[in-house]
Parts: sequence; C-alpha cells; structure tokens
Amino acid sequence: MYRFLLMSASVAVLLGMLMPVGTADSGLTALQEATPSPIVADILAGLSPSERVGQLFVVTFEGSSVDEGTPIFNLVTRYGVGGLILSVANDNFDDRENMKLATREMTEKLQQSSFDASMVAYEETSLATPQSLSTYLPLLIGVSQEGNGSPYSELLSGVTPLPSSMAVGATWSRDAARVVGQVTGYELSQLGINLLLGPNLDVLQRPQPANLGDPGVRSFGGHQYWVSELGKAYVSGVHSGSKGRMAVVAKTFPGTGAADRATDLDIPAISKSLDDLLVLDVAPFLAVTELDQDPLSVVDAVMPSLARYSSLQGSLSTTTRPLSLDGAALGRLMKLPTLAAWRSHGGVVLSAPLGRRGIRRFYDPTDATFPAFEIARDALLAGNDLLFVDEFGLDPTVDRISAVTEAIERFVQKYEEDSAFAERVDQAAQRVIGMKLRLYDGRPTIGNVVYSDGLESIGVRTTDIFDVAQEAVTLISPDHAVLAERLPRPPARYERIVVFTDSKSARQCSVCASVYQPEIDAFETAIVELYGYPGSGQISGFDIASFSFSELADYLAGDSPPPSPTPTATSEVLDKSTPAASIPVPTMGELIDSAKWLVFLLGDIDGEDVQGNALRRFLAERHDLIAERNIVVFAMGPPYLLDATEVSQLSAYYALYNRASPFVDVAARVLFQEMVPHNALPVSVPASSYDLDHQLSVDPGQVFKLMRDTGVEFKDEEVQMTMPAGTAGIIASATPLPVTPIAAQVPEGTTVTMSTSTLLDRNGYLVPDGTVVEFEANYLSEGRLTRKFADPGTVNGVARATLVLDRTGLIEIRARSGEAVSETLLINASVSEGQPAIEVQTITPTATATATTTMSPTIKNTVTTATITPSPAPTHTLSPTLTLIPLTLPVAPTAIPPITASPSTPRPPPHISAWDLLSGALAMVVIGRAGWEWSRSYGRSATSGTRIVLLVTLGVWFAYNYYALQLPGADALRSLGALAPSLLAWGGGLAGLGLGWYWSRPR
Repeated sequence: MYRFLLMSASVAVLLGMLMPVGTADSGLTALQEATPSPIVADILAGLSPSERVGQLFVVTFEGSSVDEGTPIFNLVTRYGVGGLILSVANDNFDDRENMKLATREMTEKLQQSSFDASMVAYEETSLATPQSLSTYLPLLIGVSQEGNGSPYSELLSGVTPLPSSMAVGATWSRDAARVVGQVTGYELSQLGINLLLGPNLDVLQRPQPANLGDPGVRSFGGHQYWVSELGKAYVSGVHSGSKGRMAVVAKTFPGTGAADRATDLDIPAISKSLDDLLVLDVAPFLAVTELDQDPLSVVDAVMPSLARYSSLQGSLSTTTRPLSLDGAALGRLMKLPTLAAWRSHGGVVLSAPLGRRGIRRFYDPTDATFPAFEIARDALLAGNDLLFVDEFGLDPTVDRISAVTEAIERFVQKYEEDSAFAERVDQAAQRVIGMKLRLYDGRPTIGNVVYSDGLESIGVRTTDIFDVAQEAVTLISPDHAVLAERLPRPPARYERIVVFTDSKSARQCSVCASVYQPEIDAFETAIVELYGYPGSGQISGFDIASFSFSELADYLAGDSPPPSPTPTATSEVLDKSTPAASIPVPTMGELIDSAKWLVFLLGDIDGEDVQGNALRRFLAERHDLIAERNIVVFAMGPPYLLDATEVSQLSAYYALYNRASPFVDVAARVLFQEMVPHNALPVSVPASSYDLDHQLSVDPGQVFKLMRDTGVEFKDEEVQMTMPAGTAGIIASATPLPVTPIAAQVPEGTTVTMSTSTLLDRNGYLVPDGTVVEFEANYLSEGRLTRKFADPGTVNGVARATLVLDRTGLIEIRARSGEAVSETLLINASVSEGQPAIEVQTITPTATATATTTMSPTIKNTVTTATITPSPAPTHTLSPTLTLIPLTLPVAPTAIPPITASPSTPRPPPHISAWDLLSGALAMVVIGRAGWEWSRSYGRSATSGTRIVLLVTLGVWFAYNYYALQLPGADALRSLGALAPSLLAWGGGLAGLGLGWYWSRPR
C-alpha cells in the first residue's frame, strides 16, 4: 500500500500537481452521507457574511468564566466564532472543587450562549425563510490531550491519566491504541469537548535528544508503518468512544519529526528529499485520510505545521513562508490523490496557532507590530479552513480579544468588497458546517449537544491504562541474558533502596494546588504496598528512602539536603513499638553510602536544567558510589536521552515512556522481577545499539516458506495450482520432482502466483507493509538460467509475486528479504494436447514404500515416498499425494517418469522433544532432592547426601542418553511410545537412588 501511495504521490508532486482536484470515484463514504451538500448549502444561505466569517475562527480566552459580559461571551454571541480551544496556559480549568463539573458547566454555558445568539439572528435576519433551517451551529470546543500529563495534556485532574503516544507505540498493539483513544474520546465528550487536537503523527526516524524540536514521547515511534497503524487505531477509538461526537485533528502535517527547533520559538527548517518526505513523514497522514477503510479511522481535520520544507519550497531563507501560510506548497500536498479525495469528501484544514513567536517575527522581525488581519487572511488563502488564533496579538494577555475582533471585522469588510475572497470564505465555511453536522447526526439541537450525566464514569479507567503500561515497559539495556547475571534476584529484606524521582510540578490553574508528576515518593509507595507490609512482606518500608532530582543536584553541588523523611503509615510503620518520631533520621549521603540499590526515575534532560541533569552529573562525577551498587534507571520520557557511556554504567535501563501512576506501579513490579519487560523499542536508541530499521527487517531465523496465492501453505500431503484453460499445467512441490528437462514453449501469458508465509521482524511482530521481498527463479533445464522478480511489497506480513512462464521444465524458486531466505520451491511446467492429466504432487515420507528419484546434476538425489493408485478417469486422484487435472493445450505433452518404489524403508530415528529433556531435568531435581532429604533425616553426613545426588544425576542422564543415542538394545523400548525417554530417565534416577542408598548404608 505504501509503495502505491509513494508512487502516486511522487508523480503528482514532481509534475507540479497540475491536475485539478475532483470528487473521488469511490462510493459514498460516511463523510459524504452524513453531510449532503443541499443541507450545507441551505444552512450557508441562512448565514449573514458576518456569521460566515465568524465560523472560520477558533479562538482562545483567559479564565474559566463565560458569563454574560465576559470577552469570550461577546466573541460567541456578537461575532459568532466557530470554536474555541481550552488550555491550562489560559487558566480555563479550575480543580479547587470539582474540575469535571466546572468544565461541564462551562462548555454547556458556551453552547447555550451560541444557541441563544443564533436563534435571535435567525428570527431577525431577512434571509430566513420557511424552507431554511435553524442557523444554530454548535461551537467547536477543543483541547490537546496527548497523555503523559503537563504540558501536552490540558486536563490534569479528575480524568484518567493517559499514556503518551510513545508508550502506546511501545505496545506494538492496535488494540492498545484503540483503547486509549476510546478512553480519551469518551471522557472528553462527556465534559462537552468535541474537538481533539491530536494525535501527533510525527515519525521520529532519528531522535535528537539535544533538540527542543524533537517530539519525544509525543510520537508513536520511528517507523511510518507503525505510526500509521497505531494512529488509525487511536483515531478509531476516539470516534467510537465519543460516539462520533469528537472531531479529530491529525498534526502536524506533513510531519515535523526532523525539525531542527521547537515551533514555539521560531520557524523550524526541515531539509530532506521529496521522496523521503513522502515515504516517511507524509505516509501516516495519508493513512488516516484514506477513505477506503473503516470510516472511524479517518480524521476530520489535519493541522499543517509551521515549519519550512526545502523539498517543497526550494532554497530556504527568512523570507520563506512557513508551510501553514504557503498556499503553493500546501496546495501541492493537498493535491496528492488520497488527500484530494479526502478533501472532496469534506476534510477540514485547521491552521497551526497563528500567534506563535515565529509567525510574529516572520511578519515583523523587530516584533514591534502584529498584523492580525494579514496573518489570518494569508492563512485562509493558503488553504486553511479553520483559523486557530491562539496567542493572538502583540501582547496576547492584553491584545488577544481586540486582535481577534479586528481580524473578523476586516474579514467581513473584505468579504463584501472582494467576490473571490467571499468565495474562499464560503468554501471554508461549508467545510466547517459539514464537519459540525457530522458530529451531531446532521441536525444539531441544543438538547443533543450538551450532556446531563456521565461525570461519575470519568477518571475510572486506570485499569485499562495499567494494562497498556504492562505492554509498554521495555528493557533498553542490557539484554535479558546479561540482565539475569547482573541482577539475578530482586531487592531483599534489609537491602537499602534509595529512589530519586525527576518529579515535575504543574497546576490545573493559576490558583490551584500543585500537582506532581509523579509524586516524589510514588515509587516508594508502590513498592511498600506491593512488597512491604501488608503486601508480600519481601522488604521493609524502613529500608526505602525517596528524594527528588533537585535534592540530588543539591547533594552533588555540596549542599546539605534535608534528612530523609521519617517513615509514615503509608511507608510502613509495621508492628514496631518504637515511635516513628524517635527513629534516627539519616542524611542522604548516609543513605546512599548504605544503599544496595539506587533507582532513578528519569524524566527529561535539558541542557539548562540543573535538576534534569542530576543523573548525568551523578554518573559522571560519583564513580565511587556506582561501584558495588545496583544502578537502575526507568526512563519516564524518551528512551534515548542517555549516551552510550552513561548507559554502560547502569545495571539495568528500562523505558516507561510515561509519568502516570500506573506506569510507576509497573516500574515497581519490574524492579522486583514480577514483570518481564520486552526489548522491542519503538524508536532507535543509538546508546544501546538498537536500530529500528534493522529490527523491523525480516527475522532471518524464522521458518520462511512459499505459499499459494490463496494464502494457504503448501502442505506435505498435496499442493495444487489451478490455471485457466489453455495454459500450462503447474507442478509445485516442497521436494524435488522427477522430470525430463524439456524447453517447449507455453502459451503466452501463462503465469503462476506465489506468496510467502507470514513474515515476522526481529522483534517478533509482522514486518511493516511495503517490506521488499525478492523472488528468484532458476530454470534447471537450461543450466540454472536465473530470472529475478520482485514483489510490490508485503501487505499484512505477506509478500506475493507472479512469475510469467515462457517455457516448460523444472524451475527452482526462492525468495529472500535482507538476510532471510525462504525454503526452495520446485515447479514443473508441462504442456500437452487433447485431454491429458496434469500432475500436481508432493511426496511425503510414509512406511509403505520408498521412491528414489534422479534429478539433473544440479540437484542432489532425494529419497521420498509415494503410494500411487492409477485411475483412467479424466480427472482422478492417484493418492492423497497426487491429483490429475484435465487441460486442453495446443502443445506436446511433457513426460513425467514413473516413480519406482524400493523394497524397504529405513526406520525413522526416535522422537525426542524438549519436553523429554525437561522431564529428565525434573526427575534429577525431584529424586535427588528426595535422596538428600532422606540421607539427612537419618543423620547421614553431607558427603553421603552429595554422593546420592550425584548417583541420581548420573542415573537419569545415562538412561536418557542411552535411548536418545539408540545404543544397542534401546530400539526394543520403542513400544513404550512417546513416554520412553521420560520413563527411562525417571527409572535411571530411581536406580541411582537405590545404589546411593546401598553405598551410604551404615557398615
């Protein structure tokens, strides 16, 4: 699929995107059915120029009050803005009492204000007619809720803590992505929110930890296929969770994973070839705008980025517009076939925030003026339908409302004076209206826009997120085998554990209480609850101490941090009679000196942040504290922040990708070896030599077979490829077929299609779609003449290719992808005239007869077996391994030599399985343990016990190997069947036990 998209995209872009955008040829989609154009046109006709313009603006405002007389009330009722975005930065939420209820009431008031204003306008306007519809169009009320808390999730309290996108990516699970989307869509829609700024579909191909523009855990991962698949599943989940009442915005198109700086401060530049941009960055956006799929997986809108792209815009300079404002570059992308079809079915473009510093400085490098109208106008003419006017104004805290109203008023004036501009406004307004109608079943009313219940079901999906956390946690370094040597057991009682947490504080509003993500003692609390008292009792709460990274930074700087807090009831007072207040309080230095385990919960590393660099300083400066201690790091942020030298100093390095409490809980379980994390990172991590592209290539160690085009494996019993009448017969077999080489011609157009078995990558997941597999055909009858033919790329892990046959004879076919090579498949092509039988056979080993076949000099002699029962019918079965098919062909037949059976069959070797080996080991442990305990219970010496265990071990493995090696007399034991190896092993162990008892008896 991706190769097809790439080919289509490349042709369109390289030709300058000269083809006009038209309606897709495919049938009606959910988008088209939900918004019939006559209804949209009727609603648009009932709107005044001011109302049409207002629908294009999505605004922000200060505070959580939306009562009459507030600036936002005026924008909604007088200027008819189309929507607004809520954020922590603008103080729109308040959790001092009931954040969920306060947010619900705010969104209801906003929708009611819009409804009341639209009813007044409808009654007063001269455009209203009996045939026209109500002009009530619900507000779009949006948030960004990307997970992992602040600053990328706006709702911090009262809702279910969501995982980051990279945590979802680390699960490699579409189901996990769908569940997270469902939780997000359900809870936000219950609060009255109907616009989600997300998901982020940036592909993080090459992580840049030192670059503020690096998306970090906001990205699903480093490969376009998995970002696409998880993005689609997430979008589907949001739509289903909200029951279709959530507009989803994919950002930031066409991808900023390779940006050289953050868009908050400046306009990034992205320099990569057009092919790379299309294949890597654009692919996820094409995936979520493809109409030929589940409609729930299709996004409602895309948000163009504020970056500059050299492959689209040529040589870059300070005068190059950001893509969101460049109509030529953005228009070329929007003419890609997939996006063009999506646009023709009502897809909306929501601009990036138009008040960002980079935008302001583009229009005025001195940052002395803010041309509000020009910015909004240019964004509309560039192709944006909704204008997101965030941080709008020279000083947004003061000028925000005046800048928005100025832009709207001048838009209305230009609408009335410029017909071309008015046409563009109407086009955009139609898309906005269509999207709003889709959210509310075509005819929104105030009754089905606002909710009256459901608040109690918000914030209770922690178990679902815990399941995601379990699937996401990843071992970065070392591998599992080395880890088992370094940390053979979890922390034990009386082993000191000192925890350092990179905790970040945030507030839901300016006067709200601080929320720590995570709490400094969250990891300690999780350990005590699970493994202290009243948990499993493996450790004592008095042996754990918790500090922040800030305290660690002070300690490294030579300052004296406060003593470790006295254990509380949550930390475990146990049943000690000594009052907690009288327990001596050690200093951090004393605790570290006595610690066996040092555990770090790492967030981010910022070059200017002393706290964020505390771990890096500790590893660089305190080698004396690293020796003889177990150093364990859990990355709550991106997994690639530490360099190779730093990673080499750690006993274990894990990735959580998230700060939420379910992930901290999982970290505690991993430390105590209750959970075993996988090692399939979703991004490349150079410090641990993990290259994602390499890991996603076909695993060379798997069984790699060729299959029929129906997707059914070639069985040992029978393989048959059916061909159209008038074409050659095909013989396919997993074993060499006896044929006489003939180079007769076959009818033109004769083909045979093959496919591979399901291909897995080195992480054990399906290889990405588009993985190249090369097929090679060797014509054995012509001296191994080789012809290579490639497939168009895997789909769902399977590669298919078609070989055009132009001659008869034996053909040897293999397939390869990277280091992985398939088993060999042999095809014998033959032709005949009249009503001949075309033989399709696979020869399978049985005990009835043995056939010896002689192949060409390039193929070794092979001993196979067949039972053949001839039949004269035109279509008949010779045996379960032979099928005859009548074909009429205008060419001479191919002779197939008979198979001659030999008089005897060699006896197959004994069947030995891994379970037999496990049974022998179990016999050694059980019988040896019994002998030892028996010896000690009778007062025998340790030497006697050891002697018994040794003789049991020798007895078990002597008997087992005697049978496995088929030494003289062992063949007679086959009558015992599959139990023979196990019974012999246990018998040998008991014999050793008896001999040991006899040898150790008192004399």
